Amino acid sequence: MGNTPILTNVGFLRGPKPPENRLRRLVLIAILLPAIVFGGTGLLTAAPAVAQLPPDDPARGLAYAGLRPADPNGPCRGHFELASSRAGRAGPPACSHGPDPAPPGVDVRQHRDPAEIAAETAAAPVTAAATAGIQCHPDFVGGPGTTGNRVQAIYAHTGTSSLATLRPTFEQAAATADFNFNASAAETGGVRHLRFVTDASCNLVIADVQLSTAANPDMDTMIADLKAKGYSSPSRKYLVWMDATNYCGIGDLFIDESPSQLNENNGKFAQFARVDTSCWNRAGQSVETHELTHTLGSVQPGAPRSTANYHCTDESDRMCYDDHGNGQPAVTLTQTCPPFHEQRLDCRHDDY
Repeated sequence: MGNTPILTNVGFLRGPKPPENRLRRLVLIAILLPAIVFGGTGLLTAAPAVAQLPPDDPARGLAYAGLRPADPNGPCRGHFELASSRAGRAGPPACSHGPDPAPPGVDVRQHRDPAEIAAETAAAPVTAAATAGIQCHPDFVGGPGTTGNRVQAIYAHTGTSSLATLRPTFEQAAATADFNFNASAAETGGVRHLRFVTDASCNLVIADVQLSTAANPDMDTMIADLKAKGYSSPSRKYLVWMDATNYCGIGDLFIDESPSQLNENNGKFAQFARVDTSCWNRAGQSVETHELTHTLGSVQPGAPRSTANYHCTDESDRMCYDDHGNGQPAVTLTQTCPPFHEQRLDCRHDDY
């Protein structure tokens, strides 16, 4: 697979491009098999059609409001669509396998006090690289980091803002995600950093956005509200820390395995990764990394060892777990990499 043509740079990730840096597949999004063109989208396999939404499991963050069963003949078939992804534009719908479940022992219904979260952040052991913060990618020397494809951090809430208290938590979560990408790239001799929106001093810009209360339990309404407030740029992956108790995490992606900059996930449409209060900056879990990787298009159906729900069967890997549900069979995982790799991506360097 080392000779498979892959897209090396669409702007959301930045770094030198050594010829064997297989983590570049993150940007290409799992195009390791020849694609069958389906309406302009590389579509290899699909799960059986979903006739109705599954029952909610609120404690685990499995809530399906705002999702709809996908068109059984469309690119998301077997999964769900986000209605807001089609609002006002042509093109494919944004797909989702639905929400990712919370880690064991986490009840997403339990609201965490901002001061408590801040205290946990201050006491949490993190890697030196993550503590150092995100990497700076300014537009020019001494300028802000705003141009081109970037990850825009958002703190969304429906009441009083607690950003002043929570900023260190979000900064640490972003830095941890950046570290996870770069540490994964380093396994094959590469360097890859997330390109966040930053100010002229290279500080992470966190948009403080108040939304309607309808956005709390509903990913689709949250996206529609954010778009109405101007957060709709196709050059952005929006990482949203939502002050709510509905999900652990959820992200969208497009089913497209085509090896070009025209890939639907490569800056053609605004995409959103949401993490709710209970799963912000979780030590050893980095839900932020997981959901951002979904918005980059992982894991596509045609990837080796992919699951029916956009994940993978290798362990330990940030994108791999037994994700059965929605009428799909249980997944058999293979313990390929050591447990410390749980924070990192693409355990065998060939899936996505």
